[in-house]
Amino acid sequence: MAYLDDNGSKKTMRVNRYSDLIQSINTGLISGTENTQNAWAFAMVLAAKSLSPSDHMYYSKLLKICLNIKLINGNHLSKIIKRMLFAGDDADGPDTVVKRMAIEASKIQTENIV
Repeated sequence: MAYLDDNGSKKTMRVNRYSDLIQSINTGLISGTENTQNAWAFAMVLAAKSLSPSDHMYYSKLLKICLNIKLINGNHLSKIIKRMLFAGDDADGPDTVVKRMAIEASKIQTENIV
C-alpha cells in the first residue's frame, strides 16, 4: 500500500493482515484522510482474502468486518465502504470478490495519491 508521510513523501507499506492496517491507523503511523481511506480500502481487501472461500458465511462475515471498520472511523468512510462493497457485490464467488475489491482499492489509491 502506498501513502504520503507527514513530509509529503511517498512511502509504501507491506502488510498481510487487515488488522495490521487498522493498527497502523490507530497508532498514527498512517494519518490524513486520503491515507486512511486508502488503508481502509486495502484492509477490506485483506479481510476478504483472510476469510475461507468455502465458508458458507463468507459474505456475512465480510460484511460484518466492513461495517466494523466503518464504525471504527466514522462517517467519512461511508463512501469508501460503499465503493468497496459495491465492487464485490455482483461477484460470482469469493475469489472474484477479492479481485474486484483489489481493483477498486487500487483506483481509490490512484485517485488519492497523484
